Amino acid sequence: MKKVLKFLLVVLIWTVGLGVCVTAAVLLDYPMQTGAWVFAIIFGSWYGIKILVYLVKRWRAKRRVQKLINVDVPETEQKNFRIYQ
Repeated sequence: MKKVLKFLLVVLIWTVGLGVCVTAAVLLDYPMQTGAWVFAIIFGSWYGIKILVYLVKRWRAKRRVQKLINVDVPETEQKNFRIYQ
């Protein structure tokens, strides 16, 4: 039940945001499509940033696990290439 209510709250907030964008566009004598485009840009960038943060956290966790598994060989020795060996 909690997840359903949380989802409905998110939908309500995004709907209010859409209404504000469209209303502001109409009040500023722009077409309604401009307000919808502004909302779509805000919506896309918000969830794009959230996905990017999620992927970075996942990448860091994966790297941390890999570091714990490979205790014998440090990561710096794997990356360095020495010419005079």
